[in-house]
Amino acid sequence: MLNFLARNLDSLLATYGYLAVFVFVGVESIGIPVPGETMLVTAAIYAGTTGRLSIFWVIVASAAGAIVGDNIGYLIGRTGGYRLVKRYGGYIRLEEDRLRLGIIDARRQFLRREAAEHHRMDRADARAGEHPDDRLRHH
Repeated sequence: MLNFLARNLDSLLATYGYLAVFVFVGVESIGIPVPGETMLVTAAIYAGTTGRLSIFWVIVASAAGAIVGDNIGYLIGRTGGYRLVKRYGGYIRLEEDRLRLGIIDARRQFLRREAAEHHRMDRADARAGEHPDDRLRHH
């Protein structure tokens, strides 16, 4: 299917114009591998050589597609990300054991960063001669 899309970008662009740019860039921004950037370059060349499209509106369509696609991708991840990956991750070779390792690693990294930050703050407070809890007790 991707081959079909890549081979027919110019005809899709001639038929659908700015909408094609918006959709391709938007779908790619969601995270689905479609030739969005290739569509953008094709649209820019098409606009420059044929004059049927305005480069300004090509840029507007691609920016809008990217913004909308990013937001849709975020909402998908925020509302059902783990469940979706758990259910369909096998199609992209992301089995549950690899997913679990990724979550555990992310938690370790978070805890390591938090511990380092607390340690840094405690050292700064020791240099200042007081502990953050002491400030709360005096008031």
